[in-house]
Amino acid sequence: MVRLFEFLRSCEKETGTRLVTFDFEIIFFLYLHGPSPSMTVLQATNASLAAFVKALKRLTEEGLLVVEQGTMDRRIRNYDLAPDIRAKLTENFTRLFGELPTKS
Repeated sequence: MVRLFEFLRSCEKETGTRLVTFDFEIIFFLYLHGPSPSMTVLQATNASLAAFVKALKRLTEEGLLVVEQGTMDRRIRNYDLAPDIRAKLTENFTRLFGELPTKS
């Protein structure tokens, strides 16, 4: 699955066309890596800060993401997939590909 994402990124570079949405980048990163600080998630996307914040807000409001304040530093917000969304993605990956994506 990670290879598919890398393939899409290379196609974007070659064609100069956006193929992967910011929403997908955020959801896929959190699926692979689990709870992560917002700035770590931002670095995994091609989004500007403004577009990233807008996508995070929308995904959280729609119930796709959950957010928690950091325990060491309350200014840090950690994002993760909502448990039901993670379960649905796992079910779909397993059904379609017979395996879960590997972390990289």
